Amino acid sequence: MLADDGELGSLAEVTLSDSANSLSPTQFEFEVESPASTTLVVGRMYRFAIVALNAVGETTSNFATATISDLPAAPSAGPVMVLSDTSVDQIRVSFAAFDEADDAATGGSPIVSYHLQRTPSLGLG
Repeated sequence: MLADDGELGSLAEVTLSDSANSLSPTQFEFEVESPASTTLVVGRMYRFAIVALNAVGETTSNFATATISDLPAAPSAGPVMVLSDTSVDQIRVSFAAFDEADDAATGGSPIVSYHLQRTPSLGLG
């Protein structure tokens, strides 16, 4: 398999993982292993080609392209809440908002709002 550098540079051979999945007798799935010095860059489009080889020679297939994206996920957990000043009339709820630079907490996407929900006692119902 051949791939470029994501900047439409020349194609170079890449290493395929040893764990190929056979999807059908004529379809296979491989993971491409980047060299340690190569990092895929979000937003860049990479070109891939397969080389077919027989006793007479070799050829390359049509190009396949993939644009690297960094899809966000849901936040990892809710913020830590502290309940204080509780009485029959009120409960004070306080929490610290997530640090927007902490992708592990925010899921890699800005937090757009926080919602406080209330349920009957013990959360049953």
